[in-house]
Amino acid sequence: MTKALFCIFTFMTTVISAQTPGLLDNTFDTDGKVSTAISGYADYARAVVVEPNGKIVVAGHSNNGTDVDFALARYNPNGSLDNTFGTGGKVSTDIDTSDDLAFAVALQTDGKIIAAGSTGAQGTPAYFALVRYNTDGTLDNSFGTGGKVTTAFGTDAEIAALAIQTDGKIVVAGYSWITSVQNIALVRYNTNGTLDNTFGTGGKVNVLIGGAGVVAKSIALQADGKIVVAGHTGGEFAVARFNTDGSLDNGFNTGGTVTTTFGSGACGANAIAIQADGKIVVAGYSAIAVNDIDFAIARYNTDGTLDNSFSSDGKVITAFTSNYDEAYAVILQPDGKIIAVGSSDNGTNADFTMARYNADGSLDNAFGSSGKVITRFGLRYDEAFAAAMQPDGKIVLAGVTDNGPTSTDYDFAIARYFSGVNVSIEESAPGDNLLHLYPNPATSQLNIEIDGAQIGAQLNIYDVTGSLLQTGELDIHNSQFYISDLPAGVYIAEMKTKDTSIKHRWVKL
Repeated sequence: MTKALFCIFTFMTTVISAQTPGLLDNTFDTDGKVSTAISGYADYARAVVVEPNGKIVVAGHSNNGTDVDFALARYNPNGSLDNTFGTGGKVSTDIDTSDDLAFAVALQTDGKIIAAGSTGAQGTPAYFALVRYNTDGTLDNSFGTGGKVTTAFGTDAEIAALAIQTDGKIVVAGYSWITSVQNIALVRYNTNGTLDNTFGTGGKVNVLIGGAGVVAKSIALQADGKIVVAGHTGGEFAVARFNTDGSLDNGFNTGGTVTTTFGSGACGANAIAIQADGKIVVAGYSAIAVNDIDFAIARYNTDGTLDNSFSSDGKVITAFTSNYDEAYAVILQPDGKIIAVGSSDNGTNADFTMARYNADGSLDNAFGSSGKVITRFGLRYDEAFAAAMQPDGKIVLAGVTDNGPTSTDYDFAIARYFSGVNVSIEESAPGDNLLHLYPNPATSQLNIEIDGAQIGAQLNIYDVTGSLLQTGELDIHNSQFYISDLPAGVYIAEMKTKDTSIKHRWVKL
């Protein structure tokens, strides 16, 4: 391996052209859209994550005609199913004899996949449920019992969101019924699936906001490790921030929680993302009138107050139709633009829907049609529940389509779009394995792993213009660089010795 240090490395220029923002990517399948039947009954994709190699993992649930199971599918970058994963690119997992529904998915730094949701027959108590898979889709027997973990929480509970800390611990958020009312529920697990007793009480935290039932629908981790969740309570947006030990953060609004209304109608939050400057973006819906529901976006300062530089009051409402429009996911582009994703129902058909906003909350007229994109898959019913951004800036949506002859025949639905990201950079030719960066995209910490005893190797981080931003010395095997202060964007990491230079691209979200 050391011998490779003295080879001459060939460099290439990687150019990602600025395709029309919001346009379907026809290199994904042939029209930018893929639908996948898991069981032939009702298959719903609820979450999506993009692997560093460009493969796309989608998680949800599938009705096999008897009960409902966790369901995953992995796609190659061209949209075809990845036959190295499960059986023909698909995996179904039965947790017990009742219904098992996955609503969240995350990727570990070692490539293992965690899906989370609930298990429990309709009308009976449900439990938190997590499953961890090896990279080939087999169950990871080092996690819980045979790769599965279930956790009772109150009289009924469900996981809606999942995040993995930099130390590998797993944090999930959802709801639990405590004394006949829904609470925000957080649980933290060790890497082997056991409850983390340093978090809350025995690994669990429950919070009631305002006396009304409250549900956490999404989760995000700040660069300092604090945990932020968003959901709804009493017809309002509900946001809460927790310290790393599970206690509420009193530095966030009043007592660690904040609620927000958008008018006289009910509203609720489904998704959350944290900007590079620490501001918190939350997306969901707001009822403007009877039978008239629109996308609703709010942005908060780091102290929990509404950010008046976003629109004029920290809140934005966007209508696609005069009927029903709801945002289920939100992602941030490296240039600071905000994409909200969901569904729009015009009274006849429901379709995939996206809106892109500038940093000030105005719609980005360069995206789709006046900042909006609507995509139809099937006959009547399409909903996008999840979104992810590839390292090259392309946007991946996942959800459901009625791509069959009956109203009960629903399939996974995946679509990929251009975002208009334009990057021209140099990186080492594919195949060199002396420098490994993970995770990619990264948020707060970039891990650098090198092969061989490259003593004195230096790491340089550049932006795409070639400006040097950070420098430091690499450990013999691996090092960690904290990148919280860097704005979202595309960067180059260079490992440099007196004999060679190796460059790789990575993305800060």
